[in-house]
Amino acid sequence: PGPLFVQGGAPVRRDRFLQVLKAACQQAGIDHGQIKGHSFRIGGATFLASIGLSDAEIRCRGRWHSDAFLIYVRSVRPPPQFPAQRALASASYSR
Repeated sequence: PGPLFVQGGAPVRRDRFLQVLKAACQQAGIDHGQIKGHSFRIGGATFLASIGLSDAEIRCRGRWHSDAFLIYVRSVRPPPQFPAQRALASASYSR
């Protein structure tokens, strides 16, 4: 598994991600002060847990080297299972 956001074959750097996020929020008329880059770590870990990925898979996808990701996983009602969601979540990525 690899990073979720890739540009030119390399992981998107944090500063670039935040720049694009701010521009997207502004274009959509959303207060970008309400959405932080860290929200994606929380949301990503929560989503992966909600569709049943193991702790090891979540740790790998988030590039965590410990169980620190567990503080990000929120209790939520599981989303409906769509085949494409599970396929995306379980897809293997090569570096």
